[in-house]
Amino acid sequence: MGAAAVLHDALGDQLDLFLALRDEKRGANRRRRNAVPAHLLRKIETPSGLQLEFVRCSRTPCRCARGELHGPYLSLRWREDGRQRRRYVPRRHAEAVRMAIASWRADNPSVRGLRRLLAAVRRLERGELL
Repeated sequence: MGAAAVLHDALGDQLDLFLALRDEKRGANRRRRNAVPAHLLRKIETPSGLQLEFVRCSRTPCRCARGELHGPYLSLRWREDGRQRRRYVPRRHAEAVRMAIASWRADNPSVRGLRRLLAAVRRLERGELL
C-alpha cells in the first residue's frame, strides 16, 4: 500500500474536502486574474484613451540601448489635477477597458460636438438653412 493510500485512509473525508476547496480556490484565482482591476476602471471617469507604448529600460547591454525598444505595451491615459497620468493595462484587460472608454464617450459627448449642435440650433431659430 502506497503512502498516498495510507494518507487517504487516515484522513478520508477531510482530504476530499481539502482537495475540493483547493480546486475551488484555483478557479476563483483564475477568474480574479481575468477580471478587470477596479483601479483601471476608476480612471475611466475622464479617459484620454488607450495607447500603445514602446519603452526603454535602463540596462546598458540591452537591445533597447541600440534602438530596439520593448513593447508594445498598452497604457490608459487620463487627466487628473491638470496633469496627464497613465496606467499600464495588461493585454487580457484591453478589450474590457476599450468597451468602458467607448461607453464613457457615448455618455459624455465632446465639448466641440456640443458647440456644433448648439450653433446648428441657433441657426434654425434664426431661420437660416444648415
